[in-house]
Amino acid sequence: MKLKLKENPREWQQFTAVVGAAIFLAGFVLQKRGVLPGGPWAVLVATAIPVVVCLIRPMWFRGFYRAGTTAGFHVGQVVGKVLLIVLFLVVLTPMGWLLRFAGKDLLNRKRKPEARSYWRPSKNATHFDRQF
Repeated sequence: MKLKLKENPREWQQFTAVVGAAIFLAGFVLQKRGVLPGGPWAVLVATAIPVVVCLIRPMWFRGFYRAGTTAGFHVGQVVGKVLLIVLFLVVLTPMGWLLRFAGKDLLNRKRKPEARSYWRPSKNATHFDRQF
C-alpha cells in the first residue's frame, strides 16, 4: 500500500487542529494529575497558538502534515500486522487445533472411498442472491 499525501492547505489545517486537540486533551489530563505545572489555561494557550497560526499561515505546517501523516501511516502498517499476527496466533490457531482434536471437518476434506464423485449440487438460489 502506498501513502497518498494531499497537497491542500485545508488538509494541513485539519491535521494541525486534530493534533492540537489530541495534545490539549493529553496535556489537560496530565495537568489534572499534577504532572504538568500551571493551570488549565496554560495547556489551552500552548496548544491553541499553533492552531491559530496554522489558520493564518498554513504553508508553514506543510512539513508537519507530511511528517505526521507519513509517521502515522508507517506506525499503522506495523500495528496492523502485529495485531493480525496476534489474532491468528491467539484465536485462529487454538480454534483450529480444538476443531482438529474434536474430529471436525468443516471443509469436508476427508476422502470417502465409497463415493463415486465428489460433486455437490449447489444450493437453491433465492431472489436475494441475484439483486443486480
